[in-house]
Amino acid sequence: WLFIAPLFIGLVAGIIACFTLPPTWQSSAIILVEEEKVVNPLISDTRTPPNTSAVMIRMQNIREIILGWDSLVSLIKKLDLAKDVQTQYGFEQLIMNLRKNIDVRMRGPNVIQMVYTSKKNPQETHLVAKTLTDVLVEKNIESKTKETDIAINFLKEQLAIYKRKIKES
Repeated sequence: WLFIAPLFIGLVAGIIACFTLPPTWQSSAIILVEEEKVVNPLISDTRTPPNTSAVMIRMQNIREIILGWDSLVSLIKKLDLAKDVQTQYGFEQLIMNLRKNIDVRMRGPNVIQMVYTSKKNPQETHLVAKTLTDVLVEKNIESKTKETDIAINFLKEQLAIYKRKIKES
């Protein structure tokens, strides 16, 4: 009886908990992070702290992008999650709840898993995770485009300077 009674009580408590606790939904996305390739040594990033892995820095940047205010506001606008929010404080609470429910972690040296957990419904949970991934891809494309534009402008300026020097000589 010392074995059967606690087993039976635990089984009954587990069944009651299953029916009384609200369901929790999780949706995740796995993202492969490629190492950045510097197109031109003139644009290489020299701000990397010593003894820091490039992958860890990239992971921290991705975490900041996903959990950043602009990304979460973009997510809220795309999915119309703020339809019930009336005040600025309510909007900030919505963003804080999103940050609390989003988990970004490393699954390997170049693999990141982003997990969103919600108690609302599975469709919304899936849409939030998908939209967060889309926002991350958009921000990455914007970043790469901006870096390329800066490099092109720099090279155009250098070309103009060298053309002028050639004409002068």
